[in-house]
Amino acid sequence: MPETDYSDPANWIYLSEGKDKDVDVFLISPTVYTGEDDNMSVDDTKFVQSMKDAVRMQLGLYEDRCRVFSPLYRQSALKVFTSDNETRRRCITVAYSDISAAFRYYLDNYNDGRPFILAGFSQGAHMCYRIIEEYLKDDRLRSQFVAAYVFGWPYYVEYEGARYPVPPAKGETDTGVIITFDCEAPEVEETIFHPVGRRSHSINPLNWRTDSVPADASLNKGARIMRSNGEVKAEIPNFCGCYIDPERGALKVPGVDAEKYKPIVPFLPKGGFHLYDYEFFYHNLKENVSKRIDSYLSKR
Repeated sequence: MPETDYSDPANWIYLSEGKDKDVDVFLISPTVYTGEDDNMSVDDTKFVQSMKDAVRMQLGLYEDRCRVFSPLYRQSALKVFTSDNETRRRCITVAYSDISAAFRYYLDNYNDGRPFILAGFSQGAHMCYRIIEEYLKDDRLRSQFVAAYVFGWPYYVEYEGARYPVPPAKGETDTGVIITFDCEAPEVEETIFHPVGRRSHSINPLNWRTDSVPADASLNKGARIMRSNGEVKAEIPNFCGCYIDPERGALKVPGVDAEKYKPIVPFLPKGGFHLYDYEFFYHNLKENVSKRIDSYLSKR
């Protein structure tokens, strides 16, 4: 499977989409590939469309304020995440080699010193962390970094400083930080993302606290539930509240029907709301992207 050529516009979902914006977003698709190979081909028309749809689901969080860059990439298949460590490492290395090449192409050809946001969900979030690890040790580039919105992949507390040179967000408008959480029902005891005995950084997207003080559903400006093709299925104000599990750092979401919002992903338990991480808090997150951009620009 050849390396992906990012000088070819066909290998981008969005390439400098949206003119006259002060900030760029580098937006990475989550896992969509469920085929037989270990990594997706960017020539596979079926899954390329799935990747485009998945990016479209998140696009509304950023497009009002950001010029959008989103690459196709040879992402790891869903099955890889429950395979042996060596297979997982090999496949993720292939996926990230594309993402790193795409990000480098963006920096060399489009960035020109502009502020940027990193954004991704699930495997896309993991790819964002890898960018942070590889690129953001550079002080100049970090000075251009507004924030990373990375949902559905843990930021384990022991990685702060040791692996990732970017701290977790502590509030609503701090910049140069990582905004992260992963949702589950209160009764869930552990998942592949949040095992017992290991704690992750999280921030509450309703009250913007990092402790376990609960946020009521009245603070929720609206969930946006999506169809898999990227179309909006429902807009639901005051959909849910949430609080951070003090032991594991998962974001607990009470009062949501786990039968209606099923995990879909085979290795998640009932009440694993991973697929809905940003959908449940869509309008709060969209507002926060704008607030954080304003905060960054006010300091320049």
